[in-house]
Amino acid sequence: MKDFDRAYRIIKDLGKFNLLPTVNMYNAIMAGYFRQVHQDNSTTKLTQFLNPSSKQIQLEALVQRCERLTVAGRGGGKGRPRKSWKEVVKHELRLLALNEDMTLDNSNWRLRTRVVVWAFMLLNLQKDFHGGLMVFKQMEDANVKPDSQSFSYLINNCKSEQDINKFFNEMKHAEVHVTKHVCMALINAYAACGQFMKAKQVISDGRVPIKSLNEVKSVLVSALASHGQVSDALDIYEEIKKSKGNLAPKAVICLIEHMQCEGNLDRLLHLLGELDDKDYWVDAAFRIISYSIRHEHFGPIMHLLKKLKDIYCNDEVARHILFDEIFFLVVEKDPIDLELGWNMLQAIKHELGVIPSRKSLDVLLSACQSSKDVSFCFKIWEEYQKAGLPYNILSYLRMYQVLLALGLLEPATTLLSNIPHEDPHICYVINACQTAYTNSSQDKMKVSILSTSVSSNAFRLFCEVHDHKPA
Repeated sequence: MKDFDRAYRIIKDLGKFNLLPTVNMYNAIMAGYFRQVHQDNSTTKLTQFLNPSSKQIQLEALVQRCERLTVAGRGGGKGRPRKSWKEVVKHELRLLALNEDMTLDNSNWRLRTRVVVWAFMLLNLQKDFHGGLMVFKQMEDANVKPDSQSFSYLINNCKSEQDINKFFNEMKHAEVHVTKHVCMALINAYAACGQFMKAKQVISDGRVPIKSLNEVKSVLVSALASHGQVSDALDIYEEIKKSKGNLAPKAVICLIEHMQCEGNLDRLLHLLGELDDKDYWVDAAFRIISYSIRHEHFGPIMHLLKKLKDIYCNDEVARHILFDEIFFLVVEKDPIDLELGWNMLQAIKHELGVIPSRKSLDVLLSACQSSKDVSFCFKIWEEYQKAGLPYNILSYLRMYQVLLALGLLEPATTLLSNIPHEDPHICYVINACQTAYTNSSQDKMKVSILSTSVSSNAFRLFCEVHDHKPA
């Protein structure tokens, strides 16, 4: 929440020094209203979601709603892929990493709280248009003439063609010059209202300053692509190329983001070649990798990963984050394709020489539970040792949960003997797993049936690793 009261007090106190407020001061306040978080009854809803007595994780519904929202703001460190708020919420949910059948304990409380707060910030993000209008009226009362920035804020946030025309006419009446920011605002506002022809007419009507034409056309490409007019956006992009111009990096990212249908791979790779800035290139490359995973294009994935590895050759932390994220994308594919994940793991190891992190293996191991895939369960478990990662308590607990979920009671019992029972939190998780997966007679029947499907060699090797003989 912005501190508007303090901002207004500063403006009021200017009179004590015989100073007058400037248009830039009011513009700053107006911009704050257009970045406002609308709260209404969110506090009540937030309290309900944070109720520690709740036994059900209700966050997935929030993420599904987040998927339908478009948030333009992006952040991120230097050289890291930029993330939207939606992506931040999804990342927090990944960290939560709880099975929906299990209850929550206190150790997950802080993380769950953080996830829910992020989600509600996103879901309740609204622009306070009436607040912006109020500032506009205050400027009039204070005899401060609005400038092109003032009108661009208002026009950009209009929700109807009528309001767009109203403020644009007021701007002309006030003899305020049309700047590139006003043209961008007109394009975004018309596109948001579904008036795509009028958005394109902003360019053709000659309103745009010549020196800003390429920049404004890039905004038009983004606006059209963001509102489902990808074909028209590509036409504008071709016009820019024919005139020997360059599409702005943000517009390239926007096109890539909205060209996710099968058959667009060559076009996406061509767009990637348009980017020189490292940060934008990394962002775009990651989106294309995500596309390739969904559509099972294995070749481009390894080619791009090799380039990304070279970019982060001196940043081990960033490199681990990058490859961890790749495996998150693999297991998010619907349906989960563990064979793809396994092949990528082997290729990353042998072709790129990258040792998988513990988190990457944790992600793949947990995916065995969701995909009900027994064949890869023990293979992935062996990869911890090959990567020089000793099994720890969390590894054992995760594997124990996977084995129970897959109905593999005998190896689960073998593994249980390796888990210390002194810590009450560990006992809680063990009991929760047993309650979730072996409580009913139907589950016990499933255990018996699926246990027989496990390779005896895989089971024997598993037992030998943990100094136990198979029964």
